[in-house]
Amino acid sequence: MLFFRKESDFKNIKDKAALILSPEFYWIKKIEFDVKNIKSAKKIAPSLFEGSLPHNNFEFKILKQKRDFFAIAYDPEEIKVAIKKSGLIDDNVKRVYFAQKEFENINECIELDDFYSLAKVEDIWTKIPKICAQGSKTLDEVLNEVKLSDFYITLNKKREFFVNEKILRAVAVSFLLFCLAQGIRLYSYEKEIKSLENKESTLLKNESLPSTLIQLRSIEKRLDKKLKKSMVQKKVIKYLSKLSLKGVKPIKISIKKDEVALEFSSDDKSVDSIVEKIKKEYPLLKSKKEKKIHKIWWRYE
Repeated sequence: MLFFRKESDFKNIKDKAALILSPEFYWIKKIEFDVKNIKSAKKIAPSLFEGSLPHNNFEFKILKQKRDFFAIAYDPEEIKVAIKKSGLIDDNVKRVYFAQKEFENINECIELDDFYSLAKVEDIWTKIPKICAQGSKTLDEVLNEVKLSDFYITLNKKREFFVNEKILRAVAVSFLLFCLAQGIRLYSYEKEIKSLENKESTLLKNESLPSTLIQLRSIEKRLDKKLKKSMVQKKVIKYLSKLSLKGVKPIKISIKKDEVALEFSSDDKSVDSIVEKIKKEYPLLKSKKEKKIHKIWWRYE
């Protein structure tokens, strides 16, 4: 465990180490608003530092101490550069902690060296350019008392930013639960599909229907065609029933394919009237007269 300052020199340390950041590496503000939890506090954190941070590449972390919430702003790149400058190997830095959290149970002023100390100012640990008064503790004494918390950030080399390990564990558990739920759902779907297939097979067998989709579609098309023709024929018959046939004696009506043939006996004047009426509704094909029998053909659509 090392207390990390901007002037720290750790070139002789080759082992893995946890770092406690000096307050000079981060900005911290006590949240005076009424917030219920860390999630809601983090939403307002950026606005607390608006106009006071040197650039926009800061990340934010919320610390809850007793009933108070503190917003911490830190620059991951600045910390990484300082780690490299100190002589530490990146891979040897396991976790990075904040003095605000790790020293929360320390009430005395902490002497860093002959020129600087750490002191609590309105519940916030602050680096001050003076020596503590009586009753202070040395940095070594404090580090011997500290038991590291679970409030830290870690350096992820692949994505090159700091990630809370608790969040990663929570994401991993959530992903596993999601996979389990999807597996159960998939199994349920497979059982349902199999049941439907069995019902389909039974239905085809009981109704003596063909088993292939192509055959079923062929039957469907054939039946649709017959139904369509039947509907059109019904329309023709309905039309003829409403047609005024005064002076006409119908003999025979035949419907074949898409043609209608009407045979009747009548005088020529009545025939002309009927022809004109049919021409208005359907395309007339031909007409002829054999003795006293008239015959008219037209196409229905």
